[in-house]
Amino acid sequence: MAFKMAPPDFNNKDQSLPNEGTIIREELEEGVVAEAHKDGTIKIDKDVDPNSKKAKHAIDHELAHLEQFRNGDLDYNEHYVFWKGKKYPRKNMDEGAHHLPWEKDAENKTKHA
Repeated sequence: MAFKMAPPDFNNKDQSLPNEGTIIREELEEGVVAEAHKDGTIKIDKDVDPNSKKAKHAIDHELAHLEQFRNGDLDYNEHYVFWKGKKYPRKNMDEGAHHLPWEKDAENKTKHA
């Protein structure tokens, strides 16, 4: 039997993400250490030692993104990233670039963790 879950409501500031805290190790794109997804999962590159400082920092950083999803500051679809009500086209975006406002925010939260 199959069922379809409703997508997360990012306007609800108190909701949890369906799979929050689930960490998946798999091969990611060249240069990508980790990724946070709207369903609450974090993917970390299979070549990163899970006990390393690099892995801890990456997971802390991605947890900050999960908080951004949960509180409604960050969302995305196939074509855009939405940050605090502003729409950013993904077409030519370097999504992990440090100058992007959601990346700056996550990095600041990670530094103070």
